Amino acid sequence: MFYKKILNIVFFFTAIINLQAQDFNLPVNYYKAEYYLSRNLLDSAFLILNDCSDDRCIEFKIEILISQSNYSEAINLSKQLIKTNPASSNFKLAKIYACLSFADESVEYLKKYFELKDPLPYSQIIRENCFEQISRTSEWRNFWQNIRYNNYYEKLFESEYLINTGNYDDAKKLLSENFGSYQYLKFYQLSLIDYQKNEFSSAYKQINQSLSIKKNYIPALMLKYEIEFHLNDFQNALKTKEQLLKIDKYNSIHLYDYAEINYKTKEYSKALNFINIFIKCFPKNENALFLKAQILEAKEDYKNALIVANELLNINTSKTEYFNLRANIYYSLSIWDFALKDFTMSLDIDPYDAEIWKKTGDCYFNMNFKEKACYAWRRAASMKNNEAGRMYFKECEGR
Repeated sequence: MFYKKILNIVFFFTAIINLQAQDFNLPVNYYKAEYYLSRNLLDSAFLILNDCSDDRCIEFKIEILISQSNYSEAINLSKQLIKTNPASSNFKLAKIYACLSFADESVEYLKKYFELKDPLPYSQIIRENCFEQISRTSEWRNFWQNIRYNNYYEKLFESEYLINTGNYDDAKKLLSENFGSYQYLKFYQLSLIDYQKNEFSSAYKQINQSLSIKKNYIPALMLKYEIEFHLNDFQNALKTKEQLLKIDKYNSIHLYDYAEINYKTKEYSKALNFINIFIKCFPKNENALFLKAQILEAKEDYKNALIVANELLNINTSKTEYFNLRANIYYSLSIWDFALKDFTMSLDIDPYDAEIWKKTGDCYFNMNFKEKACYAWRRAASMKNNEAGRMYFKECEGR
């Protein structure tokens, strides 16, 4: 009866976690399509999106068709977006006709695109390879001879360029005036400057001003999350990431971040559930596997943590973090010889990690190699590891 109650409790909490994942209505097939595309499996990416009719899925399919030079189908799908997302529809059509070197048609759709609100900056438009094909035509030159952006937008593009090139003082001077209905972008850029200067408290104040004007502005919310994370304000970061996962669910980075922030707030079961979803969509992703191993280690599920750590080292043996991860699992299990082997591999890559030298000394000590333990502790103590210094004076000095 007791075990039955325990099982019921386990099933209850598992059901809650699964429901939490469903609450976000995660577009898992969209994430999988991203993975297929990254592997150049274009047919698989297109096929898995067949049952999805959301605008984002259609946009994704259009990009796949363009990469396959299937322009007629790409045009048909782009026209399907005209009612629900005219900006995307017109921009895609302009891009496709540019790919076909039809400058007249491309420019006509660009005109329609610019009649709508908040067009992309020129620097971003020209990065599209297809537009390069018509960039020397008279149609393209004539189009850009007319003013396409208002004065506020021009200044914001300029300040963005200054920020990206590290000219923060000049950018701040440019952002000192009132930007009318674009004040939210001004405060976002001011926050970005402070964030890049590691002035997180000031950055937080500015980003909240931006969000007070436009509460669901996604770049601002993403920056807010990064600031909260750097301030170790994990509870508020969790709330911000939940908001992002709801309003920007097609961005798979939010899924990974949500698992990570739950790990930081010690919600290990929830973190494990979401990182498992991420790994199902993006197999062999090193960052995700590393996070999963950390979560399992925190749950003291050393057996499964070790399986993931081994998988990581089968993929990549150049990172000290992976050797340290597996070594720490062995260390927690008091398997000193295996821990020592991995710590030694880590020190071969980076010989200046004081904590690893300290733990190497612990391993030697527990294996009764006292002289080697003292050497390792002394190395760690020379790098300001206080615990290693205490162990050295206790076990080695004067003996």
